[in-house]
Amino acid sequence: MRWILGLVSIVMYSACSDSYVATIDEASVLSDEDGDGFHAGEDCNDSNSDVNPDAVEVCDDIDNDCDELIDDEDDSVDINTGEMFYIDRDGDGYGDFASSVQACTPQIGMVDNSDDCDDLDSERHPGASEVHDDGIDQDCDGLNDDVPLHVFMLTGQSNMSGIDPADTFTPRLEEVLPSETIEVVHYAIGSRSIGYWDLQWPYPGEIMTTPGSMYEVLITRVLREVERDLTSVTLIWMQGESDASLGHANVYEESFLRVFNQIRTDLEFDDVNVVIGRINDCCNTHPTYPDWIAIREIQKDLGRSHHFDWVNTDDLNTVMGQNGEPHEALHLTPMGYEILGTRFADAALDMLIE
Repeated sequence: MRWILGLVSIVMYSACSDSYVATIDEASVLSDEDGDGFHAGEDCNDSNSDVNPDAVEVCDDIDNDCDELIDDEDDSVDINTGEMFYIDRDGDGYGDFASSVQACTPQIGMVDNSDDCDDLDSERHPGASEVHDDGIDQDCDGLNDDVPLHVFMLTGQSNMSGIDPADTFTPRLEEVLPSETIEVVHYAIGSRSIGYWDLQWPYPGEIMTTPGSMYEVLITRVLREVERDLTSVTLIWMQGESDASLGHANVYEESFLRVFNQIRTDLEFDDVNVVIGRINDCCNTHPTYPDWIAIREIQKDLGRSHHFDWVNTDDLNTVMGQNGEPHEALHLTPMGYEILGTRFADAALDMLIE
């Protein structure tokens, strides 16, 4: 009898134990830790309330709606959460703007750009080598061929500001070069020492602002106009009268060469041509301008020693005085500026075609 009672006790204990374990499992399955309304038995991620059977599938590499399909695999995905891709039929890595597809990830034959100008020709795409004179835009820059770009920088002080490039300078260039290949930047202000161009000018106290202020404006304007590879760069320089009057002949050449190298560096173009308009003969004997003749000689020597060029202005500044006698003025005559524009253009063209 005692044995029978012991057996019944064991059975009852086992039954009670099984019931207790079942209750714990059921509680675990029915829990909703993330509070999204779906218990753990229904939710595929009960720690993320944005993931549940009623959630919207979005492009995030997660099975948001618990149907075991992720992103593009799921037909119910909200495609607006994806990115725009473009069909690349010719396989050159550049897509067709007219063939866009929104998706979570690019599929085979799709790319993330629409830069191709001909998606049926793998030889035509941005960065392709342009073939000259074939009437085809290989590099997709909107031009049938690589159009040369000749930049002419006209800068200096008052006798350069007196030049209007549109009068004679640019028209003369256009007699030789196609107009679409020419970019002229003109920036000049009177009474400016070379320190306004030289970023390392040794006498900052003798200019009204920081060294190189004129140069910074000039190079910014040039860079703004450079939209394709440079074919040539020519500096047209008409300056030096202020430095002659200030006694800067001893530093003029080294300062000018610094300006020259600034241009080469900032434009990343080593072979810069230079045409210098030599200051005229108005003040050769002026007692307060002892450096006038010296700077005239420096400007000629720069042409000879550095493969630059210079043009004469001594015949462009003769005016009639109040006494009716001709004399050499600081500034050129109106006709003188027109002639100088042509001389500058001719000298620049000679350097281009030599």
